[in-house]
Amino acid sequence: MKTIRKASVADAFAIAPLIDLAMEHMIVAYIFAGDRPQGLSYLRQLISRLDTPYSYRFINVFEEDHKILGHICLYPMEEITGLRHTMVENLPAGMESVFELPADTYPAAPGEIYIDTLAVLPEAQGKGIGSQLLQHVMTTYRNQKHYFLSLLVAKDNPKAHKLYRSLGFVDVAERNLMDKEFYYMQWKSTT
Repeated sequence: MKTIRKASVADAFAIAPLIDLAMEHMIVAYIFAGDRPQGLSYLRQLISRLDTPYSYRFINVFEEDHKILGHICLYPMEEITGLRHTMVENLPAGMESVFELPADTYPAAPGEIYIDTLAVLPEAQGKGIGSQLLQHVMTTYRNQKHYFLSLLVAKDNPKAHKLYRSLGFVDVAERNLMDKEFYYMQWKSTT
């Protein structure tokens, strides 16, 4: 049976590798020098807490036959400062600068719900799971006029950019983050 549901603390082991995948292995590669067990342990800690941007309370999962195949993590941008502070304070000593971002990287607007990560296990890709997760979130916010969804998509990921555009996201700006170019996209309900 296929279902999309809110994540729980018990899902942390399945979600951590998905977040790592969505972040292109940044946590493991840069912060933990390739030490995958240590990097995934850190992500599981973030997922298990209530006060981080990767908390289970901000995650929906796609599950088939009791196996998590994909996830989407989104949160109100108005909370980002406090959420990021908790995440950074739990990094290994000396790594805090990895998450120091220019103030205009996340110019939170009232009602902005930021889609931070979306990933599907490689063996489950190409089956529409990412689209289903996005559509689930869009349905949740469709009738809430004072909210809008936003995300960043790497310019070197035209497949994802095309998917977001096909679902109604529009390019609003361009951003440079950690020496990589991104499109900043938004979706607002038209109903």
